[in-house]
Amino acid sequence: MSILMVKTPDDVTREEAERERQEALSRTQFKPLISGLASHVQARWGEARRLKEMGVATRLEDCARRRAGEYSPSKLAQIKEFGGSSIFMNLTNVKCRAIESWLQDILCPAGDKPWGFVASPRADIPPHITAAIQQEMAIQAKQMTQQFQGVAPMSAVLERARHIEEAALRMVQKEANERARGMEKTVEDQLVDGGWSRAFFDFLYDITTYPSAVLKAPVMHAKRAMVWGQEQDESGNAVSWTPVVERVVRPEVERCSPFDDFPRGWCDSPGRRGYF
Repeated sequence: MSILMVKTPDDVTREEAERERQEALSRTQFKPLISGLASHVQARWGEARRLKEMGVATRLEDCARRRAGEYSPSKLAQIKEFGGSSIFMNLTNVKCRAIESWLQDILCPAGDKPWGFVASPRADIPPHITAAIQQEMAIQAKQMTQQFQGVAPMSAVLERARHIEEAALRMVQKEANERARGMEKTVEDQLVDGGWSRAFFDFLYDITTYPSAVLKAPVMHAKRAMVWGQEQDESGNAVSWTPVVERVVRPEVERCSPFDDFPRGWCDSPGRRGYF
């Protein structure tokens, strides 16, 4: 009994395109630049991992045991050796939870947020506004020249220029304040949709348990979400709006486990080179 595989022209076209893509990817990976970059990253990653395994990982494990109320295997063996009690008086967890509560009260007050957007006290005038001011000043100077039937007094020209500049500054400052309020709402909406609260509470748990904590943002994720879409009739005209499910890309906030954080020995900031 033989089996005959049947493929449509579209299937053949997709397979050929995928095969060409894989061949192009293979040719790219063997270029000296790509191979050298891969070797460099692997070497730096190996160095960072070895440095963490030399002592930091052991300290993190000890912190996790203390927070969970457990003795280390070596300490538990010593206790059993002289017949002591293996009960762990878990005062560490009590103290850590108290610090978490204090930090939450300070950084996450109920019904409020500990941050905001405020425009600069003196907003910068955009170039197109500066050009408009210069054009308006030229018109005003011409009118003043006609008014005084000759050369206008310099004090009058400077006074008119000062009034025009102050009016432009008030307009620019008002727009800057409105944009700051709008950006504050945009960022707050992104934080809510991006899981800021959950990630930040996990971050507070880490910072009270381990020597360090890591919070990553923005992390772009494509997820299925409900959005508003338009229904169309047979002629293609929009009829009504209805909720539909689509894949959207949104910025999210993630807590990174201290066990997955691998800085090199001299690295003191995520912005420095050698941070994995």
